[in-house]
Amino acid sequence: MKHYYRHLLKICFFLFFIICNGKTIYHFPPYFMFGFGNAEFQVSGATHCPDSNWAAWKYGKNSGIACDFWNLYEKDIWLAKKMGANAFRISIEWSTIQPTQDSWNQDAINHYHQVINCIINHDMAPVITLHHFTDPIWFSNLEGFENEENIDYFVDFCKKIFIEFSPKVTFWCTINEPTIYAFMGYVLGLFPPGYRANLNRAGNVLKNMLKAHVKIYYALKKLPYGKQAQIGIVHQLLRFEAYHSWNKLDKALADFFTTITHTAAFNFLKTGNFSWKFARSKPVYYQDNSAPYSFDFIGLNYYSRVLINFLQPSHAPGEIMTDYQYAMYPIGVYNAIKEISQLGAPIYITENGIADARDDRRPLLIQQYLEKVAQAINEGYDVRGYFWWTLTDNFEWHEGYSKKFGIFEMNYNTQARILRDSGILLRYIFSNRVLHY
Repeated sequence: MKHYYRHLLKICFFLFFIICNGKTIYHFPPYFMFGFGNAEFQVSGATHCPDSNWAAWKYGKNSGIACDFWNLYEKDIWLAKKMGANAFRISIEWSTIQPTQDSWNQDAINHYHQVINCIINHDMAPVITLHHFTDPIWFSNLEGFENEENIDYFVDFCKKIFIEFSPKVTFWCTINEPTIYAFMGYVLGLFPPGYRANLNRAGNVLKNMLKAHVKIYYALKKLPYGKQAQIGIVHQLLRFEAYHSWNKLDKALADFFTTITHTAAFNFLKTGNFSWKFARSKPVYYQDNSAPYSFDFIGLNYYSRVLINFLQPSHAPGEIMTDYQYAMYPIGVYNAIKEISQLGAPIYITENGIADARDDRRPLLIQQYLEKVAQAINEGYDVRGYFWWTLTDNFEWHEGYSKKFGIFEMNYNTQARILRDSGILLRYIFSNRVLHY
């Protein structure tokens, strides 16, 4: 009981502080989406996604049931609603729907009907991601997105899912962060298939994923409900910068990484021209004039930027570090919105959050990043939503369970979800659709 009153007092004090000390009150537009996002493998693990390439991958095979979202989705959707969300972003696991090349799992399809219905019944908009880093094992055995001929397998999956769920789902994300998929799997070797510094494969994979997105967009638009559907791609705007502008080696490395993680894909979406040219690798060129028209919105994932100092990750003096090797960088989300707006489409911030096990920096990030989002909207940039990454701690890919992004702390032994103190602020903003700053 003492703990309860202490917690209640903390909530009251915190709300009093942010309300009384805020110099400006910003009301988010009535159409604005506030939500949470997750990816099926991260919240359900190898146990529930056994036919995924991540279930066989060295970093993922011991992920177990993760948050057991597969069984506990009703609880998490209810928690999201209690936090004030009006949208919930999930991924549909391709490997579970299509465990072999020639089979479709109707039980899994029925399961996703139940999940989507639960979201809708809680007065939230379901936002579906069709590819979030994972592939079926059979697809990987065919060389996945390295092989252009395999694109049609993914297109067929997307069409089937769209036909199944489009009568009740409006918002669709085709592919989550194709640049990160290529970078982590073919340059750093930390995602499947684990190639290191294989620029030839990385360029081919990124080109084919972008080509797949365009093909999926136009294929879905031709289907029933296609015209009213909102279909986009999710891009993480990740820039690398040299700590010292005079350090040409750091500048070259930063430009190299930024081309992979941002520029090549961004230019393709903007102009239809894909250009991948590095020393000691085979150039990849591709042109598709329909690409700049292949999205109704852009999903923007933003966390930070990375400084390179003598070939090592670094940060500027006075910056507050996250639990990763990058700092909080609130001006970055404002700059990202400005840059992504060049694509001429509405923007939904589909991921923003922080790895913060101590929960002592998360409130500041929430406040400062949303201030910059509000500033961008005030200046006329068409930002229509903000999704917090993520509702619960989960399996953070090659980092396992060590990085804590959840607004709810997970006890993996009991599957209990415990609201972190930072959740008080996020719930206030989401529920009241207001920001004091």
